[in-house]
Amino acid sequence: MPITDVISNAQDLTLTIIADHPVPVARLWDAYADPRQLERFWGPVEWPATFTRHDMAVGGESHYYMTGPDGTTSRGWLRFLKRITLHDHHALRAQAADLATNVQLLSDTQVRICRVIRGTVAQVWRAHHEPALLQQWLLGPDGWAMPVCDVATTIGAAYRYEWARADGTPRFGFEGELLEQTAPYRAVTSERMIDTPGPSTRNEMTLGETQGGTLLSLVITYPDKAMRDMILDTGMTTGMETSYARMEREVLAA
Repeated sequence: MPITDVISNAQDLTLTIIADHPVPVARLWDAYADPRQLERFWGPVEWPATFTRHDMAVGGESHYYMTGPDGTTSRGWLRFLKRITLHDHHALRAQAADLATNVQLLSDTQVRICRVIRGTVAQVWRAHHEPALLQQWLLGPDGWAMPVCDVATTIGAAYRYEWARADGTPRFGFEGELLEQTAPYRAVTSERMIDTPGPSTRNEMTLGETQGGTLLSLVITYPDKAMRDMILDTGMTTGMETSYARMEREVLAA
């Protein structure tokens, strides 16, 4: 890191680190805002970091662990206290490869799905929480409709989503509870398939500003590796990409 100064204040118990980076401010912001990029440089090379939560909104937190050469793990966390406003007239557009939905395995029971969505944080939050908007884009492959869209609006409330096709294909859906919420940046829900026994997953969605629009990060915790692999093998992320592209096209661009 090109550190140019380190200022310590024993009275205030603070340490200020000043560094110069030869990149636009917006590019540097994205390096810290996107957990996929942050993991590339956070901590020593021999101890790569994995972020299981990364919420850069005021009051938000980041949770991470670093894994040593012998498999030892060391955990840490950050809390964001102030909002930063950036002005950069030379910002670079995000590359197309960074916009598409992609999935990373964080552990045997956790995955992180990321997608940069061309819209503001407020717009993307509305698209996830207003039933009329959800029914326009959260459809997966073409040919499906969403006749049931009951959104949870308070902590502890239940939600229920169902999808159907006109050709008589059996309906399917998901239900769960809203566990945590900090609008318009973070929502945590449980999720289980309707009429299917077994434990729920825990879904943590975080929205953050980035050059290309809004970085959506979804960390899903499964009860075990077998369930994680089974669900990923269904082509889930392909359907999610189709839905996010439809959101941009039919909701955010409207």
